[in-house]
Amino acid sequence: MSKIFEALKKVQAEAMGKKTLAPAPGEPETRVARPESGNGVPQVPESFAAEMVAMRYNLDAKIGRAHKALTFTCAIPREGVSTVSRMFAQVLVQDPNLNVILVDANMHGPSLHEALGVDMSSGVTDVLFGRKALDECIKPTALPRLHVMPSGDPVSAPMQAFASDQMKKLIADLLSTYDYVLFDAPPVLVYPEATVLSSRTDGVVFVVQAVRTKKEVAKKALEALEKAGGEVLGVVLNKNKHFIPEFIYKRV
Repeated sequence: MSKIFEALKKVQAEAMGKKTLAPAPGEPETRVARPESGNGVPQVPESFAAEMVAMRYNLDAKIGRAHKALTFTCAIPREGVSTVSRMFAQVLVQDPNLNVILVDANMHGPSLHEALGVDMSSGVTDVLFGRKALDECIKPTALPRLHVMPSGDPVSAPMQAFASDQMKKLIADLLSTYDYVLFDAPPVLVYPEATVLSSRTDGVVFVVQAVRTKKEVAKKALEALEKAGGEVLGVVLNKNKHFIPEFIYKRV
């Protein structure tokens, strides 16, 4: 974990020296238009795609198994976790040998169904509480070999569901079918579900927004993940000139 903290220090130093990064909290955000691929799914910018390919092979080297489950999370809301996990999935399925599923595990702010144009009438919570079968809750997307499982109907105690044996079974069942199972999890310091997922998946991809997230805040979230038994495989510096800096890759 000390290497991750060193990386975060370098992230902060690099970010503070740039003027083309994300605005400070409270300032309006300048959004770049997201061209669509013709099937309604936002395209992955070419520069980001190259970084995502590099991330894939670094993760493959770190996790030897052919079938992998990863938790994508952050410290606080609005760090861009859903966008990062979705773009990573889109890049993965460009490989015709890979089948990928995105699981919307953010019950507090689900968004993957909108980005990928699927119905969210059934999903994770429906499986965990036995309301529907797994195959009823997996939705195809416009992209070949990419499926999504929406969050499902809201529940009053998502932490209880995530800590259940049903969640263990869900992960195992998905891994028996898909090469990559990607969980879009809520922020660590706001909701506890991400810490549970971190200990049940192969590792964590931690998203940090340049300038906006203080080093101390990110460090606290990383410590919470480590305490829960999760392994942070790498850090994504989001909304920076270089989407994922090279020195972060060296620590994956």
